[in-house]
Amino acid sequence: MNRKRIIFSGIVTALLGGGIGWIVGRALVPSPYYRNLEVKYAAIGATAGSLLGCAQESVRQLKQQRDRDRESNKNL
Repeated sequence: MNRKRIIFSGIVTALLGGGIGWIVGRALVPSPYYRNLEVKYAAIGATAGSLLGCAQESVRQLKQQRDRDRESNKNL
C-alpha cells in the first residue's frame, strides 16, 4: 500500500473537515456560553476528516490490490 497517498488523502480531508467544522461553528448563534465554538468544531471536523480520508484511501488501495490478484489468478 502506498502510505504517501494515504497520508495525503488524510491531510486533504482533514483540511476540508476542519473548514466545514469552522463554518458550522461560525453559523451557530453566538452566545456567551459557546465561546470559541468554531475552533472546537474545526478540530472535530479535522479529526473526523483525517480518519475518513485515510480509511477511504486504504479501502481503495486494498480493492485495487484485490482486483489485481483476481486478474493474475485468472491468467493461471
